[in-house]
Amino acid sequence: MAVKFTNNAATTLAAGINSSVTSISVTDGSVFPALTGSDHFYVTFDDTTNREIVKVTARSGNTLTVVRGQDNTTAQAFNSGDKAELRVVAALLEDITTEVTSTLSVDTFTGDGTTTAFTLSQAPSSEDNLIVFIEGAYQNPGDFVLSGTTLTLDEAPVVDRNIIVYHVKGAVSGNNLNQDSFTADGNTAAFTLSIAPIHENNTQVFIDGVYQQKNSYSVSGTTLTLDANPSNGATVEVMTFTQTDVNTLPASFVSGLTEVTAVGADHFMIFDATDSALKKSLVSDVLESATSISTSADATAITIDSSENVTFTNNVTINSGQLTAGGLAYPTSDGTNGQVLTTDGAGTLSFSTISGYTDSDVETYLNTSEIYTDATNNRLGIGTSSPSQKLQVEDGNIYIRGVTEGEGLLIQDSTASTGTYSITREGSGSTGYLKFGTPTDETHSFVFDGGNVGIGVSPPSSAQLFDYLFVSGIGVAGISTEGGLYNNAYYNGTAYKRTNTGYASRIYMASDSSLLYEQASSNSAETDVTFNTALKIDSSGNLLVGKTALDNSTVGIRMNSTGDASFVKDGSRALVLNRKTSDGDIAIFLKDNSTVGSIGVDFSDNLFISGKSDHAGLMFSNIEMYPYKNGTFVDATLDIGASSGRWRNLYLSGGAYLGGTSAANKLDDYEEGTWRPTVAGATSAGSYVYGENAGVYTKIGNQVTCSFYILQLGANVEGSGALIINNLPFTVASITAGTVLDYYTGNVTFENFDIHTNAVNLASHAIAGTTHITFFETKDASLDGTVVTTDRVDGNADIIGQITYRTT
Repeated sequence: MAVKFTNNAATTLAAGINSSVTSISVTDGSVFPALTGSDHFYVTFDDTTNREIVKVTARSGNTLTVVRGQDNTTAQAFNSGDKAELRVVAALLEDITTEVTSTLSVDTFTGDGTTTAFTLSQAPSSEDNLIVFIEGAYQNPGDFVLSGTTLTLDEAPVVDRNIIVYHVKGAVSGNNLNQDSFTADGNTAAFTLSIAPIHENNTQVFIDGVYQQKNSYSVSGTTLTLDANPSNGATVEVMTFTQTDVNTLPASFVSGLTEVTAVGADHFMIFDATDSALKKSLVSDVLESATSISTSADATAITIDSSENVTFTNNVTINSGQLTAGGLAYPTSDGTNGQVLTTDGAGTLSFSTISGYTDSDVETYLNTSEIYTDATNNRLGIGTSSPSQKLQVEDGNIYIRGVTEGEGLLIQDSTASTGTYSITREGSGSTGYLKFGTPTDETHSFVFDGGNVGIGVSPPSSAQLFDYLFVSGIGVAGISTEGGLYNNAYYNGTAYKRTNTGYASRIYMASDSSLLYEQASSNSAETDVTFNTALKIDSSGNLLVGKTALDNSTVGIRMNSTGDASFVKDGSRALVLNRKTSDGDIAIFLKDNSTVGSIGVDFSDNLFISGKSDHAGLMFSNIEMYPYKNGTFVDATLDIGASSGRWRNLYLSGGAYLGGTSAANKLDDYEEGTWRPTVAGATSAGSYVYGENAGVYTKIGNQVTCSFYILQLGANVEGSGALIINNLPFTVASITAGTVLDYYTGNVTFENFDIHTNAVNLASHAIAGTTHITFFETKDASLDGTVVTTDRVDGNADIIGQITYRTT
């Protein structure tokens, strides 16, 4: 069992926990050490008020399996986002003491209220190698002194208080714990350490014995900066872990290392007898020195298998002595040209000259069950005694090993002076490939290169991963492990490359079962290819062109397998429909397989929107919009709106022909407004004052209806003659063209006017060619007189009336 520790291991809880759960999720589990077997590490949960130390026995991704309430802490509930950190805690140090032999020593005592001196199990070399806790509270080095094995505290601990003393023992060389002490002045947050810590996690900071959280200070070089200035007179203690050399390693240290196969360039750890020190040495040097076998770095010279068979990677050279193998003693010197090795039957081989053999002797010697010669038909059989061809091999392979590139099997007719066809091995080593064709004309060749095939072209040597078919003249078509087709592109194990200069494309099925067509811009051969998706058919059968998102906002075309489609383009038209030559429908709309309408063209360039048969439609010409029905425009047949379906407003800059098409049927104006009526005398205008005076009008075509009132009419200067109201909004016109009718008649009411006693009717008259009204008194059918200014009785006179007239 080993305790694990990792620097900077800090994260947060991914979800809230109660005090009993033992499977806990954190935001990032990768910051913590990996655990195997019985390994473990300690994690502290901290919500700034409560802390709990747990023992982690397994980690899977972001899930920790823990034992709750460790190291004198109590299991508690915590919230999502609370800290989860791997800190240096007492349990961690105690486990290290157990695992590393003689590295740390721990002494524990119990206070009795009077004793200040305690005897340690060993004499530490320095107070700096001591860590003292009383009931878990760190004690500043200034609170105790060390003399040999006697540790004396400044004050006697309270009865039953636990005193724990950690100290580094002689098995670890070097000062592994550095202590800096400062006295705060209340104004300083930065303190200069005597050494630079390797990392902030290699420090422990105490202010008056209280441990400071890692997030309450930072370390840069030898400068430690607290988040806030300690109070004046406070003691700041900084413990820095600086262990350098470990002299004694436990057996578990070696057994826990990763096992690898050593090569010549690797190193052994050796004991140098010359100075009794541990050093390193190359594996190749050890082998050469111990066995006199010299080998280059990382090369295998001799292999001995489990059956004790020995294989030499290269030539075996015997400098002296005789080679004996399998009971046969080989000659110690070379023979002459043409000699062969013969045996004396007693295990000794020698070089001898063979002579006196005839063709029949050779045939007799060769004619066995393995090799047979047919001298009559000039045939050779291997594995057969009745060859039917010049060379026949039964139950075996033919092995051709070429030394030079291009060597292999040549096939030619009787008149050819060179190989007409060939099966050769091109290239060398692991990059070689098999070629079928002619030795000099690659355009007629068939090349098999590992998993790649070339027709009329050699596959690139760097093509990897996929099985490709390289075809001359059309670029590259490759069948990938994803079931795709590649044009002018291949994969070299790292990136896609262009086979030739030009564009590249591919069609393949992605891992989500989508079928993709992707394109790449033109570039030089062997340059990197970056594919862009041009067309996608997803696993549901939806077609996407120029986009991969199944939405109505991304630029491109979407055609759903359910029957709908969308066309999205930025800053330009999204759909173009073009009917050539003849008039007729451009788009037809159906409901339940029946036509309900169409959009098309008529009269060469007039767009129409037509409903189904006997339904209304529209046609658009240069400046007209026609009612359209059953394939042609119609007259006086279709309505705009209905009694239960009315349009709201109609905006016209011209007129409306009502009930006919002549000028008399045109209504080209409608207007409503206000006007201000004023009073004057026809002979002398005078000057008048008004309590109120206002008027409104409605103009339909050239007909104007005016309503008005004047209240509390008074005079500054009384006018004379007929009473006139001025400021009609439009000039009064004649009733009939060529005939001037002097006036139009309206209604009027006078109050506080002295009207003639014999007057029966009062009427207002709008006089042609003017913008004013006069008033007449009539009796029976005769004109009795006009209302004059002096008829007004006093300043409370009122005039209220209405008149309709025609304007020009």
